[in-house]
Amino acid sequence: MTLRSLQVWLSHQPEPVDLELVCAEHPDPGRGAPADAGARARRDGAGAGTLVRLPGCAATVAPYELVELLGLGARRVRVDLDGCADADGALAHLGPVGAIVAAGAPGRLVLGARASGHPDDTSSANGDDPADTSTDEDERAVASAGTATAVPGGAVPRPTVRPGTTRRPHPSPPSRHRRRRVLDASHMPVSRRGLLGLGSGTGRELPPDGPAPGRLAAAVAAVVPAGTDGLEAYPAPASHLGARGCTACGVCVQACPAGALGWRESGTDPVLATLEQLTAACDGCLRCVTLCPAGALTEQGQRSWADVLSGVPVPVVTLATARCRRCGTRFPTTSGGAWCPVCDFRRRNPFGSVPAPGRPAAARPV
Repeated sequence: MTLRSLQVWLSHQPEPVDLELVCAEHPDPGRGAPADAGARARRDGAGAGTLVRLPGCAATVAPYELVELLGLGARRVRVDLDGCADADGALAHLGPVGAIVAAGAPGRLVLGARASGHPDDTSSANGDDPADTSTDEDERAVASAGTATAVPGGAVPRPTVRPGTTRRPHPSPPSRHRRRRVLDASHMPVSRRGLLGLGSGTGRELPPDGPAPGRLAAAVAAVVPAGTDGLEAYPAPASHLGARGCTACGVCVQACPAGALGWRESGTDPVLATLEQLTAACDGCLRCVTLCPAGALTEQGQRSWADVLSGVPVPVVTLATARCRRCGTRFPTTSGGAWCPVCDFRRRNPFGSVPAPGRPAAARPV
């Protein structure tokens, strides 16, 4: 499931938009509104927001696509889990990114059910006070019945009836179940100017289409300031790597699909080689740990969002290395040797070989 169509539509909106997202399996998302819509409207002039039905369940939304909506023109994004087939799974899936956004940008990403707990909430979708049941129709009816006269003691004034007219009965309160327009996240509306290629672009650059290394970190960094207090308490997807017995072979660097590992060299004779991890690109796939031929790399937990948002590579291990006289490969030196382990074995055993792991050595002929 992708929100690309919604992102394109949002990037062309001239003003910030409040988004309310509901799952595809919601039976009737257009009925009612969040119970706090009236409070939000009184606070900042915003209503319940633009209601959009997701292409699937919220539990399948990519977290980075959800956060990217905030950087593309969404003032706030609310994911309503009313009618969600897997509400617990959706909260477990989106909860970690919701927590880090709440730490740095409170109120911009909200996860959970509508305040009433039911999709037929009777609060106004336009941000009206739920306790106020009067409408323009009611006011016009009172005005047409006559003019109000003051009553001593502060009592409620009652309309007077003009001579020759009859009192019109006060209409009964209308139903509060207002319908809301529901947009489809997969097929967002396009203006006529947009169809002709004359759309009013806002200059917001769209993120790359499809999974990419560091996409979640870039989305969070655009919303959460790097100096936010308490980021150390929030675990990020990046793995906390340890390296005991590293041979500086470089297999982990070549195996990482995200390019999150690399060597940095400093000094001379011996050269200090530091294996560094770019936590913003690491997604915790652990291919480096699986493919390490020496079994030196291990996972020791997760890095924090403070490490990720700092943008500074994290050192994993530092080794004193020398360059092999035979093959030119750098290798960790502890005894001052001039040959890498492979070349040293071949030098000592020019006609020897090593059997495959698990197979017995061949008997020498007598």
